[in-house]
Amino acid sequence: MPRTAAPPQGGIISPILANIYLHELDKHVISLKKEFDTPCSKYAPAYSKAADNVHQIRKQIAAASPEERPALTKQLKAARKEEEPAE
Repeated sequence: MPRTAAPPQGGIISPILANIYLHELDKHVISLKKEFDTPCSKYAPAYSKAADNVHQIRKQIAAASPEERPALTKQLKAARKEEEPAE
């Protein structure tokens, strides 16, 4: 005998159960988002320190007298070698 109607899919309880489950999933995803949204340093600490040192020496060179510049330039070259990544 052929069927003319099918039983209802899910019924009224299905959306309620889905909302309960999805609420917990939403809370979990929000906690993961907070974890990933925390800012972190783009570079390694040693590189950041060396780059800051180079920046400070460049500022000193810009404000230095012509007599002080050769010594600061030597410091800058040494700081740049520290800044280069090790291979």
